[in-house]
Amino acid sequence: MGVCLKTVIWGSFACRAAPRTKEQKRSMEERKETAVKPRRKKKKFKKRWVVLAVVVLVAAGGFLLRKKGGNTQTVLASDTQVLSYTDLESSVSATGTVESSDTTKVYSTLAYQVKSVLVEVGDTVQEGDLLAELDAEPIENQIATQQTSMEVASGSAGAQVQSAYDAYENFKQGLDAGLNASLIGAQSQVDTAYDAYVRAQNAYDRYKENVELGENTQVLSVEAQRNSAATALDQAEDAESSAKKAYNALKESIKEIDDRLRIIDKALETPQTLQPGEQEQLEAEKAALEGKKAELEPQRDTAKDGWRKAQDAVSTAQSAYDIAQATYNAAVRGEDQALSDYADAVDSAWRAYQTALTSLDSTKKGTEDQLEAYSDTLASANAGANTAVTQESIRQLSKTLDDTKITAPVSGTVTAVYASVGSSGSGLLFVIEDTEHLVVSTSVKGYDLGDVKTGMTVEIKSDATGDSVIPGTLTTIAPTAKKNQLGDTEASNDPSFEAEVSVDSAESGLRIGMEARLSYIIARQAHVLAVPYEAVFTDEAGQSCILVLRTQEKETYLVEKLPVTTGLDDDLDIAVSGTGVEEGLRVITDAKSYLSYIGKTVTLAQATGLEDMMAQMEAYQ
Repeated sequence: MGVCLKTVIWGSFACRAAPRTKEQKRSMEERKETAVKPRRKKKKFKKRWVVLAVVVLVAAGGFLLRKKGGNTQTVLASDTQVLSYTDLESSVSATGTVESSDTTKVYSTLAYQVKSVLVEVGDTVQEGDLLAELDAEPIENQIATQQTSMEVASGSAGAQVQSAYDAYENFKQGLDAGLNASLIGAQSQVDTAYDAYVRAQNAYDRYKENVELGENTQVLSVEAQRNSAATALDQAEDAESSAKKAYNALKESIKEIDDRLRIIDKALETPQTLQPGEQEQLEAEKAALEGKKAELEPQRDTAKDGWRKAQDAVSTAQSAYDIAQATYNAAVRGEDQALSDYADAVDSAWRAYQTALTSLDSTKKGTEDQLEAYSDTLASANAGANTAVTQESIRQLSKTLDDTKITAPVSGTVTAVYASVGSSGSGLLFVIEDTEHLVVSTSVKGYDLGDVKTGMTVEIKSDATGDSVIPGTLTTIAPTAKKNQLGDTEASNDPSFEAEVSVDSAESGLRIGMEARLSYIIARQAHVLAVPYEAVFTDEAGQSCILVLRTQEKETYLVEKLPVTTGLDDDLDIAVSGTGVEEGLRVITDAKSYLSYIGKTVTLAQATGLEDMMAQMEAYQ
């Protein structure tokens, strides 16, 4: 008799079932609480005798269970589990705060009163949009006063100064408004080069995808073109051969006529040697031959021209074939070479793009130099008119006048407005953030750095979004642990490293300032068979094993040791696989408690509360 009866105490009885979840632990505690409830006093004497009887039975090997199962040993059903497929996930949890990926604070150093505020919280603005205006009247009055003074003081030189000033201001305003032709052209070259780079990159990606899928249509296409060119060349050569034969045949016929005419002419030179009537025959033959020659010569010339054209057609077809063959040879040199060519094209396009950027920077520098030249001209004119100080003051006032118009330095959403009409314009006026591209500011514990890496998938949840799982990516981890206010690294046995997670869904429902819960997904396995940690043990050979129950007759089971290969694990379970590991297999979840049962026949028993045991004892008596 081998009953798994682990604990017997006065007034209570518990059979350990190796609970592995909080629910099972709560159930166990409930059974314990139920087991120790007091019974009515009138049965107190009888209860003591019954409890003593239970203790005696347990010490004797479990009389009641022996009555049920004979000499068969018993395994608690709560110590077993039927294998079924599940999904395992290994992750690290963290919390963080939702922030914008790009936050810009708009300041002003001018103390003039705010004249108007043109945006509200939630407004979307573009770079350069007017956000607010400060009261510029005092500055405008100063500029007007100083300009009048300068014109009076400078006399005739004032016109020259004004001209230089106007040239400077016009050029500067053109730059500020983005209307400078040189900059526009340079920017256009950058855009064109970037588009070419994108096209080259797309072509590379498409070809690479075709290579990976085994669908390289380029080789098939150029092979078909090569075959078509070969057919065209064969046809052109056949036509040339026919034209040549026709020409040579006509040429040979004319040659034969010429040879015959020479013989006739030679014979006619000595008519006295001819037989009577022979001269007339020769002259008639000569006339016929000359007529035939006159008929054949145009045909020969036409045939010769046709032959030359056929030769040209052969040359053209040969050239087309050579090109097609070269193209085919280039295509069949190997997909890796072709892919390398595409990559070279991408590199070339990228270099062209970088060159365009450099040219744009150079153009910007050139316009800055030109603006400086206008400034120098203005300074020279001021020096000549002896109005340099006044003009410089006007320039500074003009710049201050420009600064009274508070514009958006970036595009985004206004998330804070501190400016109010009538208040001072000095200090922080607005906050502009990118609300479409969010991040979660968080931290990673030092002991998790071995598992948590940048680029890994992150699942994001928050109270506001309920059970929705929002995709994210860990983008950055600080190279050093958090620092204190003095900039020194905080000494700690459990250091934290600041990190940032990008929110990869535009419709996440998250808002800036929300608290978020994060799960760094280290690994996932779907549709695997898993058991609790306690179900796996290592045998004397160092092999990971589990204990399984093989069904026999009469509701009995044979306990067997089954070698397994362990896989991914989470906080509770570990994946197992191997020969014989299959869905529906019953496994003992507390293997170490049943190692002595290997090779033995057992039955399954349900854990029974103390009062049920007493009731059975009373019924048995």
